[in-house]
Amino acid sequence: MNTVVKKYFSVHPTHAQSLNTQQLREHFLLTDLFISGSVQLRYSHYDRMIAGGIMPGANKIKLETTDVLKAEFFLERREMYRKCRQCRCGDRRRQGDDAG
Repeated sequence: MNTVVKKYFSVHPTHAQSLNTQQLREHFLLTDLFISGSVQLRYSHYDRMIAGGIMPGANKIKLETTDVLKAEFFLERREMYRKCRQCRCGDRRRQGDDAG
């Protein structure tokens, strides 16, 4: 399985004011979150938040811990919100339901 973690570091407000559009995109835009057969995580130093996308390919995917978490398992000190784009995960709620 392939897990990719990209880090986004904090930017001082006065520095952010001097950034052009391309530089703002490099510092704040989360890209390439859904790549088949991989876990794509974006770790932001703003509130130590992780955003990510998981797109199973031919094989099952397991959400494992990474070095940046300093934890024994992924949700050891975190909470998770998930949104299923196409509900194939066994969840019987209607497709697009945000509750859960």
